[in-house]
Amino acid sequence: MDYLLDTNIISFYFRGDKNVETKMLSVGVENLFISSVSYFELVAGYSNSSSSFKQKSLKLLAEFVELIEIIDLDSESAKIAGQEKALLVKNGNIIEDTDLLIAGTAMAHTLTLVTNNTKYFTRLSYLELQDWSQSSL
Repeated sequence: MDYLLDTNIISFYFRGDKNVETKMLSVGVENLFISSVSYFELVAGYSNSSSSFKQKSLKLLAEFVELIEIIDLDSESAKIAGQEKALLVKNGNIIEDTDLLIAGTAMAHTLTLVTNNTKYFTRLSYLELQDWSQSSL
């Protein structure tokens, strides 16, 4: 099984979360991916940090993406995200566009999305989800 790591799971990993680290090691780096949207979110967040944290975090992120493949946002991912947004709006539900693009990437590439934000992502009926930050792993 292959996994797309959501932005928050990568942040958990960088903060030393043992549950996330253990699960990542057990599935193998070759089965882990991140979306270019998550990469964008991480770069933007870390670039907006204090100087010492910014340098350390961006270096850690650069080392991380040397090991984990980044999946670029493609037309199929964008199409799925757009279709899902239309359904959500019709039903009165809202999910941030960046989250929808990450979910669309997971769905288009048949990946399980690993996130700590399951509350919102469960609104997407065909999205496979796991939360590796939970201690019941």
